[in-house]
Amino acid sequence: DDDTGAACFARLARGRVHTGGGNPAERSEAAPRWLVAPDGSACGRLEDTCRAKRLIADDGSEMRSAHLSCIGYTDHAALASLLHVARASTNEALFAAVPMDEAGAVLAILNDPGVVVAPATVFATGFEPGDVWSINTAEI
Repeated sequence: DDDTGAACFARLARGRVHTGGGNPAERSEAAPRWLVAPDGSACGRLEDTCRAKRLIADDGSEMRSAHLSCIGYTDHAALASLLHVARASTNEALFAAVPMDEAGAVLAILNDPGVVVAPATVFATGFEPGDVWSINTAEI
């Protein structure tokens, strides 16, 4: 539920720069759904952005995707497990943001040749060097 998911994210994202996750009902056509590991080691909110933005391919078809936002985790194995569950929970492509310095370890545990890595750089001001971000792809 929303309270359990939000509390898990607040706990696991402590020490990272993050947003509160906004109001997914404003951007998601599908009902946003929290995924929380039974032991509380990982969490994320599965949503889409169809009310806020749509991606259209060159052939005119819509490129639908799910986003795993509000990602929190205790370690790389917990995150990899969460990503497996999130991917199995949707029939669409799944976007998730993982810090670059952690991506290699998570990809090794995922061991999924179908993963497409799409590096991106986010520029901002007012942050301390070395701050670790937890970025919600649904909010970009």
